[in-house]
Amino acid sequence: MKKNKILIPLLVFVAFIGGAAWSYLVIKQLDHGTILTSGSGGNYTINENSISAAVDKVYDATVVVASYKGETLVSTGTGFVYKTEGSTSYIMTNNHVISGGDSAKVIFSDGTSADTKILGGDTYADIAVLTVSTSSIKQVATLGNTENMKLGDTVFAVGAPLGDTYSGTVTKGILSGKDRLVEVSLNGTTSDYYMKVLQTDTALNPGNSGGPLCNVNGEVIGVNSLKLTQETSGTSSYSVEGMGFAIWERTSENNASTSFTLSNNMYYKANKKKSELTPEEYKTKVKAILGRIGVIP
Repeated sequence: MKKNKILIPLLVFVAFIGGAAWSYLVIKQLDHGTILTSGSGGNYTINENSISAAVDKVYDATVVVASYKGETLVSTGTGFVYKTEGSTSYIMTNNHVISGGDSAKVIFSDGTSADTKILGGDTYADIAVLTVSTSSIKQVATLGNTENMKLGDTVFAVGAPLGDTYSGTVTKGILSGKDRLVEVSLNGTTSDYYMKVLQTDTALNPGNSGGPLCNVNGEVIGVNSLKLTQETSGTSSYSVEGMGFAIWERTSENNASTSFTLSNNMYYKANKKKSELTPEEYKTKVKAILGRIGVIP
């Protein structure tokens, strides 16, 4: 019996954005922080896990990405600063966040904004890179990897669900799966290609697209991109919760230097059949894509 899965990109289309009040998320001390509290029964302590120190390492590097077509705001998503070279800094986001417009600006954690240049992007990799003046940058994210991570390890996301009204929202979950193979549709009706992704139960919503998925050290291990919302089997339909997906990861090379790669993340479908590129073909294609959009120097 055929099963259909509905995966949605996590960006916000402006047509569906309503007004809302700012919300603030307060996070306490990392690593079993101790809080002394007073009550009618006297003083007592509460030990709790917190990721606040890790959040501090990436919070100001995370930005809202606003895509424009002419003077009209088309969509919003999230991005993060991952590299600075002299007077130019680089921001990574999802390609589907900016593909509907012809220009983009970013809004930083302190509310200031800056125009960007769209350096490039790729539909199938769903990665785009923007450049902005370094003078605007508040923080640069540290890039990590998932090589030594295990299922159940804590991860968290920083992003702008439902637009910039809720920018800077932090949500926490676990690494639910590695190397998940999901079908991705470009038009919403048929599967166009397969992608290997990280799976997490971290709360992700429209607007989180392009934002960082991080480990407990505050290092970026993935770009939040997709969410499974519904599955159908025959005439039955099921709502799905807690299944978000992040693309790419940082892998070690020669146990010395590290670099971003999309290797083994993408699987094309040819004539409605899955057709995996050979490792060498894929490596060549990935390097060409990443070199063009500025991920590889």
